[in-house]
Amino acid sequence: MFDKTMVRCLLAVLVVTMVCKTSTAQIYDAVNDFSVANNPNGVWSYGTLSSFTGGAFTLFNQKGTNLDYQGESYWSNGYGYPDFATVQKNGSAGTADFYTIVQPPRCSASTVKA
Repeated sequence: MFDKTMVRCLLAVLVVTMVCKTSTAQIYDAVNDFSVANNPNGVWSYGTLSSFTGGAFTLFNQKGTNLDYQGESYWSNGYGYPDFATVQKNGSAGTADFYTIVQPPRCSASTVKA
């Protein structure tokens, strides 16, 4: 018959197999998860850092839809040029192009101060 060590090993293999089969990897999608309703939204937060090397993170507090481009929604810091920063989603079926930015359909883009 089986001794206690053999039974423990078989149980351990069974438990590991059950855990591995029931676990699934979490998938994050910046485009499909984009929300103009909430910031932060799940794992995503839209905003700016106080410096390129880190610093304080400030959430964007202005949200809306772009009337010039049907289906485009955005979050921004609400500042004018040259301090404007934004994250946008083109939810339309067409390409949105403005300034030097070309945004394909169903795509997200970020614009930051240079």
